[in-house]
Amino acid sequence: MERILLNINIFLFAIYFYKKIRHGLHILQLENYYNDRYAVWMKKNIKIVLDIKVIGMLIIPVILVAINQDTIANVLEVLAFLVLILTTKKKIEKKPFVVTSRIRRIYLTFLLLLAIVIIVCNMSNLLISFILINFLSIIAYSFVYIVNLLNRPIEKAIRRRFCRLAHKKLKEIPGLKVIGITGSYGKTSTKYIVNTILSQKYNTLMTPESYNTTMGVVRTINEKLSSTHQLFICEMGAKYIGDIKEICDIVDPNYRYFNSYRATAFRYF
Repeated sequence: MERILLNINIFLFAIYFYKKIRHGLHILQLENYYNDRYAVWMKKNIKIVLDIKVIGMLIIPVILVAINQDTIANVLEVLAFLVLILTTKKKIEKKPFVVTSRIRRIYLTFLLLLAIVIIVCNMSNLLISFILINFLSIIAYSFVYIVNLLNRPIEKAIRRRFCRLAHKKLKEIPGLKVIGITGSYGKTSTKYIVNTILSQKYNTLMTPESYNTTMGVVRTINEKLSSTHQLFICEMGAKYIGDIKEICDIVDPNYRYFNSYRATAFRYF
């Protein structure tokens, strides 16, 4: 009976854990998958990352197991996870969560680690099992950081390959001109205006919607740019120092448009 209850708890843990890491992955995606930026977000949102209510609810069953109250602990564990699952609401962020190839690779790593956790729990006593799944539930946001760190070597290799392909593709299209648009506000609106005007005379391609990160630009080039295009209108986001340089190194814009709250200038290079 205790083993059945334990596996019910593991199942409920997996549901709750997924809900937490999904939000963590959403934030990681918004931070362009940079761990240092994600760590800054965690520090600023410490009350979300380490929820006192969650800690309190999940420590009590561990204490009960430690004093040999296994049945009561199992029942309380089930109730705790049910409450946490039902009360954990989906958080609304600035941009929607997109299940990209990279997110799928991260999910695969999570599944492999989760499989290891399930095996360890079924091979261990109840106390170790409770400590393991409850600790992971408490540090779910930090676990996103860890998994992204584990995947970093693979992602770096993939990122370099896609960036090289995009840069090469741009250079191989004869006569193609690149217009780079950046600034503190109005980038997307400016991009649509420029594209509307220039598309009357030229065959244009622009980065879709608010695709202004390095990989968003690279993906647009690799998937949508063709030899028939004459102009590539590229929105370049500037969330952190170095972002614009990274994109410029790939697309090497012929024309750059900078829009700020202090000044607007059109510069030709």
